[in-house]
Amino acid sequence: MSMPALSPTEIPAVPGVRPRRARRAKPELTAAAVAAGGDLLDVPSAAAYIGVSVGTLRNWLSMRKLAYVKVGRLTKLSRRELDRFIAANTVDAVE
Repeated sequence: MSMPALSPTEIPAVPGVRPRRARRAKPELTAAAVAAGGDLLDVPSAAAYIGVSVGTLRNWLSMRKLAYVKVGRLTKLSRRELDRFIAANTVDAVE
């Protein structure tokens, strides 16, 4: 005797095991978004702007490597500050 197939919503919960969360897609920073965005970027957009993961950027913020603005509970970063950070951490080529 075979058991009927269960849909994902009908699968019983296993005690002590949390279901996995779906992963979020990384935000894409397009030229239109940059032009329309203004001067402050949220953390995912700022991470995409400088090419690091969101976790890395949050670690840098907690270590105060970058200046940021708190707007209520939101964290915003200035595009100028990100450009300054990139310039300050650029290693010159040897001639």
